[in-house]
Formats: sequence, C-alpha cells, structure tokens
Amino acid sequence: MTKNASETSYASTGNAKIKVYNQLIKKVCAEEGAYYLDLASYFSDDEGNLDEERFETAIDGVHFKSAAYKEWAMYLLTHTVEGMAKNASVTSDNLAPNN
Repeated sequence: MTKNASETSYASTGNAKIKVYNQLIKKVCAEEGAYYLDLASYFSDDEGNLDEERFETAIDGVHFKSAAYKEWAMYLLTHTVEGMAKNASVTSDNLAPNN
C-alpha cells in the first residue's frame, strides 16, 4: 500500500506488518521447498511502500489501476517456474485488454 494509506486508513495493518508476514511466508516456502514470488519488492519503493511513481493506484492507496494489474500479471507470467521456461513467448499483448 502507499505510504499515506499505511500511515492512516490502514495503519492497523500497515506496510511494516505486511513485510513481517511476507518474511514469514518466504521462510515457510524455503522450509517446504516452495517457490516464493516476491511481488512486494517489485512493486515497492526503497522505503517498502507501494511505488506511486511507477504504479498508478486507486484512491484507497491499496489497489492498483488497470495498467498496473497488467504489469502484475506479466510479473506472474514471467516469474513462475513454467512461465520462466516460456518467457520468450509472453508479452503484454498476450494479456486481456484493460477494461
């Protein structure tokens, strides 16, 4: 979420707590031999907040607008084990158009 959302509307959850949860999930993945997709790092700025300069967000500061969801989908398609093997054939044109 954006810095503003983390410090106001969603302060009880906040980016600091989300970071802790993500670290716990990553640890469990490592213990179980599961692949961990680190979307938080990709979409965050240097302070761990949703990077508003790179990704347009909805007014709530938590959800993306459609163009950023398209980039999210591209990240998932190119960073999964199967997706990495097929990555040369994946382009943003393969995704559903923005609605």
